[in-house]
Amino acid sequence: MVDVLTWAAWTLTLAGGLLLAGAALGHLRDSAMLRATLAAQGLLPARQHALVSVTLGPVELGLAVALLLGWLLPLPLLARVAALATALLMAAFAGYLALLLRRRLGAPCGCFGSGTVSVTAVARAALIAPFALLAAVLGPAGPDLVTAASAVLVAAMLWVLPQISALSSERPPTAA
Repeated sequence: MVDVLTWAAWTLTLAGGLLLAGAALGHLRDSAMLRATLAAQGLLPARQHALVSVTLGPVELGLAVALLLGWLLPLPLLARVAALATALLMAAFAGYLALLLRRRLGAPCGCFGSGTVSVTAVARAALIAPFALLAAVLGPAGPDLVTAASAVLVAAMLWVLPQISALSSERPPTAA
């Protein structure tokens, strides 16, 4: 039986890995779109757009695969290193998106083809980062069906939440 803290840490970390895999597929499929998004965001120097647009997808996919393999096989050192790298990447995403939200309101997000940067996109990355760090510290308890199912469910909710939030903010107010 896995203790609750380890379960929560790995559930959110694996959910983050699934989200990274989904993001990676989009970034690998259309790096030109990612490059255009970075240009529209206007935070990074233009000379870094090409580098980020061709490296982000492979980094995201590599982390996702390392997390899943480290947890499934189990390979504790791989799982811990991948969880730590995920924590750092998610913290960087949260900081970047928060800065974007503050300085460039209405800028495109680049998250799963969604619209503009939102508080929920920032919160999603900010939520995963500390749990991934905790997972790195605690190490994996080994694969179990409850954690796997929970991670899939949480990833789905974390992916859908910003889309629902964006839809609700686009609706015109109704008369009371």
